[in-house]
Amino acid sequence: MAKRTDVLLYGAYGYTGRLITEEAVQAGIRPILAGRNSARVEAVAREFGLPWVAFEITDAHAIREALSRVQVAINCAGPFRHTFTPFIDACIDTGVHYLDVTGEIDVFHRAAARHADLINAGIMAMPGVGFDIVPSDYLASYAKTRLPCAQKLVMAVGKVDAVSRGTATTVLDQLGRPGLARVDGRIVEVSTAWHQRKIDFGSGPELCITAPLADVFSAHYTTGIPTIECYVALPCPVSAWALKLFHPILKPTWLQAFLRRRLARMKQPGPNPEQRAAGRSVIYVEAESTDGNRIRTVMRGPEPYTMTASVAVAALKGVLAGRARPGFQTPTPVFGVDLISACDIEIEDLE
Repeated sequence: MAKRTDVLLYGAYGYTGRLITEEAVQAGIRPILAGRNSARVEAVAREFGLPWVAFEITDAHAIREALSRVQVAINCAGPFRHTFTPFIDACIDTGVHYLDVTGEIDVFHRAAARHADLINAGIMAMPGVGFDIVPSDYLASYAKTRLPCAQKLVMAVGKVDAVSRGTATTVLDQLGRPGLARVDGRIVEVSTAWHQRKIDFGSGPELCITAPLADVFSAHYTTGIPTIECYVALPCPVSAWALKLFHPILKPTWLQAFLRRRLARMKQPGPNPEQRAAGRSVIYVEAESTDGNRIRTVMRGPEPYTMTASVAVAALKGVLAGRARPGFQTPTPVFGVDLISACDIEIEDLE
């Protein structure tokens, strides 16, 4: 069982941070809770009977003081492209392993760029120990075992019924940015809705468009497959030309400020327990070799936020058990099936 001072969880009063806190306590882990707002951190800490500390992520002294008490930190405060750099700098200085639950591809770029620093510090940085990217990373690895000579990987995430305020804020932060794909080993910018296709997740074909998911970066590290396209299912039919036409208007700061004000008035921070219990997730992967061989697989699992809490705590347990590997890492090469096996999942080979 973990000691009181083994784990620091930053962003504890956010929707996802609170779910991970609850799951961690049930697993016998008693993290130090942290965040910017002292009153809100204290309220969550009192509810679970946990120690707490409040500090701004930009306060270099305070974050290093907090990290000096733990072995591993998990960052649940997004948008992560704003919180990652000060956090990883402090982790390197204090010799503390770093985890987060981001799906932002920028963070994976930055973490990989610090690989040598992480090796020298003897610590691991593993972004994406949530629904992004644990199940898709495992599914990519599984596809590679089914077709070892695969040269192209297509991944797609099915419709998500509800998102948290934090997730919506992160998506808003990305509006107006270019699409991304990996082509022959290199990440390239592509247009919005660069490709669209219909993918059958198990209930009939659904319209999907390419999206700059973190797997464009991470799945290459996990599998070595050089060409990767990621798709998301659209909640309603929208033509590619309409997406391309309206994409430029998403860039103005006045529009983003308006949408942020609307988000701040959301009454519910995320899916309620009933919605999470009823919800499901689905991920599709397709691998193809140059000689025309192809395999297709679907993974069905719990609602994304429920899965995030389960796999994040499984990652914490793995690190505390001494399984961390210094440097920038993706989940499956380090932990194998252990993270995803923390969830009730079903894998179906379609082809």
